[in-house]
Amino acid sequence: MFDGVLTSPGYGNAEDKALYVLSSLAVSPQQKEAIERATVGQTKNALWTEYRKKRVTASNFGLVLKAVKRNSYPPSLFKTLLGQYNLKQGAHACHEPKAKQEYTERTGVTIQERGVFLSDSGLLGGSPDGMVSDDCIIEVKCPYAARTKTNLQAAERKDFFLELDEVTGLLKLKQTHNHWHQIQGNLHLTGANNCHLVVWTPLDLVILETFYKDCFLPHILSQM
Repeated sequence: MFDGVLTSPGYGNAEDKALYVLSSLAVSPQQKEAIERATVGQTKNALWTEYRKKRVTASNFGLVLKAVKRNSYPPSLFKTLLGQYNLKQGAHACHEPKAKQEYTERTGVTIQERGVFLSDSGLLGGSPDGMVSDDCIIEVKCPYAARTKTNLQAAERKDFFLELDEVTGLLKLKQTHNHWHQIQGNLHLTGANNCHLVVWTPLDLVILETFYKDCFLPHILSQM
């Protein structure tokens, strides 16, 4: 684990400590598969939390990309990244099982729980809320801000992550929102090409499809 790398004798003796850390975090294809299998269960699994520590995970890719674009890296960004493994809390964690159940009832598709997917470098990680096929992940959002609204009503607010497509008249995910980057990151890490974004409120549930874009994360991936 990351904490063990920093306390190891090799780290203390290394001339290039950054290079030592990078080489220590690198994972083989076999290790990636084993880690993914061992971390199924998200917050209910202690290993899920452990393997996300000190890594840039998909839920924070948007924050990193915006920082790169601004060329500004405030202390708050690093505080968020270092504390990112306490994620599934509050209303979202409470309602996610209900949202998944409604998704299955509507589609007839069973959701397979998955663990943490790592990049070859070991620096990037992501854990989708599940997979519905070998080529399709699922992400579930239960926005507290929409607790008394339908998704269509919530989309009238400029700060909501969904918006109405003027061409199709359907709801879509804003490509500038952190959720968009999270989905693209998880698609890249899992190797999937499709995503079902499930947005649940007490009043309704919508299922949106998001597709992988080849231009995803040029700044992050070019460094890995």
